[in-house]
Amino acid sequence: MCLISCAVAHETVGFKIYMVNGVVLLDKPAGITSREVTEKVRQAVGAKKAGNTGILDPGSTGVLVICLDEATKAMPLLMGLDKEYAAKMLLHKNVDKKQVTATLRGFVGKIKQLPPVRSAVARKERERQIYSIDVLGISGRIVEFKIKCQAGFYVRKFIHGVGQDLGCGAQMVGLRRTAVDKIGVSQCVGFDELETNNIISLEEILGKVGVKKVCVKKEFLQNVLNGKFLAAEDIEVADKGLEKDRFIAVYAGKKLAAIGKVLKTKPMYIKPDRVFNIVKGVFD
Repeated sequence: MCLISCAVAHETVGFKIYMVNGVVLLDKPAGITSREVTEKVRQAVGAKKAGNTGILDPGSTGVLVICLDEATKAMPLLMGLDKEYAAKMLLHKNVDKKQVTATLRGFVGKIKQLPPVRSAVARKERERQIYSIDVLGISGRIVEFKIKCQAGFYVRKFIHGVGQDLGCGAQMVGLRRTAVDKIGVSQCVGFDELETNNIISLEEILGKVGVKKVCVKKEFLQNVLNGKFLAAEDIEVADKGLEKDRFIAVYAGKKLAAIGKVLKTKPMYIKPDRVFNIVKGVFD
């Protein structure tokens, strides 16, 4: 994992701000909430604020993306990423292995889920995509499988539904998030291994997960920093496939200048949503 110093001096007009700015890719341990471990990381690196881009239950482990200080502004870009999990399911009765495998694979595609009572979102039924399910092993009534799915998918609730379909009942007894988009657990660091002054740059993370972006022309950078809307003529380069109402990254040279929301694609019209403190001379 490429590490850089997390202490960065950001120069704005008339003054400098000294702050942590970047992301920690943590392999969350069991027995602690995502909020608690995020706070521990914040304290360990000396950040003023921190936030994670997708919680895990206290008993679950794996990839937890933690943004620090200025990087917390980029959380909307990182919260909708696809996930991969290794799950362990306990069947309440013995079921034929072929039937279990066939039932699991039958869920691949779009399914509807009602969020749990205790969730951070409104309890309205919504559609989510399952990209693949691979059965890793079946031992007695314990079934281990890997699932790739859209963000906002509830594995515990899914397992309950599988048990209903099998007619035996089932519960989740283990969950490990093995990837967030292209960020695998092998790229993460354990909390005990976390070096106080080492984080990954926000630009590196956004590039790794392929966040859509535009690059603003030098003469229009100050407009972005002032929160003014961007039109097509203000943009030097834009990724293909920008979608209306989606958040994108707005770059100045190689540095992130703002998070923008696409209001129109033809002609292009982008509203700066969150502006970053960036170093002068990014175009040099």
